[in-house]
Amino acid sequence: MTDFHQVDVPQGEFHMCIVSSATRGSITASVHLARYLRTGQCLAWCAISCSVLATCCSAVAAEADSVSRPNFVFILVDDLGKMDLGCEGSKFYETPHIDRLAGRSLRFDNGYSACQVCSPSRAAIQTGKTPARVHITDYISPSGANQPEQWKRNTRLLPASFSLQLELQETTIAEALKPLGYHTFFAGKWHLGGPGFWPTEQGYDINRGGHEAGTPPGGY
Repeated sequence: MTDFHQVDVPQGEFHMCIVSSATRGSITASVHLARYLRTGQCLAWCAISCSVLATCCSAVAAEADSVSRPNFVFILVDDLGKMDLGCEGSKFYETPHIDRLAGRSLRFDNGYSACQVCSPSRAAIQTGKTPARVHITDYISPSGANQPEQWKRNTRLLPASFSLQLELQETTIAEALKPLGYHTFFAGKWHLGGPGFWPTEQGYDINRGGHEAGTPPGGY
């Protein structure tokens, strides 16, 4: 269960949210997000877990029923260790900008992501559902290499079959924000399906770089 505290934020300000997709984070982000935006409040938090490649998702607010909505940026980070940030107690890594952001934000310090790998946790954050409910329970390999039919690892059990994309009937954060008057932008790692299932097919107005693979073409 995620512990959090409600904060009021001035209308029209720009806010940022940082969540990791691995060991710590919030799988109920989209549910709380829509709830707070309807009341003119915004979630701004720094919840830590594991990553190097960042997925940025930003929403620019528009007028909706003459009500001003806050602008916000949601940053999802893979494979960032909890103790890799100063605000989490690191004495080795210096992260003054993130620490400053965390100091002005709503922090989730007792939450866990839905899965330890990227695609399932991303699907959970996008939809507010657990990985099993969206049928994505492992990282998506476009070639199907980690499906049971092609499993090459010497393990005692085979993995369960899972979907190679986030199905279009699922409601994403972007689709939930659309009726509230938001225009949405996605940049970076998507890893939730190939052509026909990219961010622009899942409610986002603009997509820059999001595609089926978990890394940029050719690697880092």
